[in-house]
Amino acid sequence: MKPVRSRLVAALFAACLGLAAGAPTAAQPALFDPSALESGCIRGQCLAATRASLSQLEVHRLPEAELNSQLGVIAAILYEAARQAPPEAQGQIAQALLLLARISTDETQRRSLLLLARQVADGEIDLFDLQTPFAASPA
Repeated sequence: MKPVRSRLVAALFAACLGLAAGAPTAAQPALFDPSALESGCIRGQCLAATRASLSQLEVHRLPEAELNSQLGVIAAILYEAARQAPPEAQGQIAQALLLLARISTDETQRRSLLLLARQVADGEIDLFDLQTPFAASPA
């Protein structure tokens, strides 16, 4: 997985959310190590890598809206990983998305993450609607 492509995907999701929310939304820089998350997913350790990314976020004690935005950046990386990962890795990616959904305080984001997790688990990742926001909180 190419880091530049993942950042592009994250920016795309943030832009989609901005359109859905009716207000411009800028993509936040990642406050965790995106390369470690990407490589963890490539090695089949996506759930552990996601937990490590979340631990890095805890240090920042972010307000809810900023935390949700960071969850969206993680979700974008997981989405890209799911598109490239072999079928045996999809379960870990789906579990990582479920973890993000449990943490999110934004109901729209939570529903989108749950939908994406189900689609990853069912092998239907290419059917995800990019107009469905999960990259950041509309707050």
